[in-house]
Amino acid sequence: MDYREELFKALTTGIDGVFRDKSIDALVEVCKAARKEGYNAGIKDGNISNDTFAEKVKEAYENGANDAWECAKDLALKGEYDQYKRFEIFGNTDVDNIFTLLTGAEALVKLKKYEEEQKEPPFKMGDRVRTLIDKDRTGTELFPIGTIGEVAEVDGNAIAVNADGAIWYYYADALELANDVILVGDEVYFLDSNYHGVITAVWEDCGVVKTERLTQSGKLACDDAKDLHRTGRRFPEIANILKKMQEGNE
Repeated sequence: MDYREELFKALTTGIDGVFRDKSIDALVEVCKAARKEGYNAGIKDGNISNDTFAEKVKEAYENGANDAWECAKDLALKGEYDQYKRFEIFGNTDVDNIFTLLTGAEALVKLKKYEEEQKEPPFKMGDRVRTLIDKDRTGTELFPIGTIGEVAEVDGNAIAVNADGAIWYYYADALELANDVILVGDEVYFLDSNYHGVITAVWEDCGVVKTERLTQSGKLACDDAKDLHRTGRRFPEIANILKKMQEGNE
């Protein structure tokens, strides 16, 4: 592939030599392609011993990235990113300094980091989640698999999950959204968003999740869980009272 031509397209997607934001994504894709081709070429070469395999792969990766970056040096000077965007990505507003001070591998790391930061976090405060693991990477025991909890804090890659007053930290890939799950203590409404109730029981009947709720007028109502809407408020004391009552009968 002629990466000079591809990079020229990626870096001149603006009007009158002024880059648009999408040129960043295009540049990333071209550099990725160059990196992949360099990697594949290294493997295809053959005759690579086990001792030198990792070294050859690393060399192929860096050569592909650096070659693409060398092409970008020549072409990028024909236009310019917004200075604020350059500083946000590379930590420098001067184009010459960016290309002089950074290697291709370093530039790709910065571009990748910027790309990842633009993505919205998979979970936010208050989200209800289901746990997919019961031990972390160090072997520390967490909540049992399938535990339903709520996101109490998002700190970078660490997501704090609160379940029954206890908190454990998870990576995003160890959780899945469960905002449709109804629990005892949830404040919900059926049709009228101004008429709330609190869930007092949840059970399954012939594959259908059923609920009982205490309405704000003091009456009890039964509904299919799929027909209810959570308000976001919880009354854990309801669950605690019911739990204590059950313990007293044991």
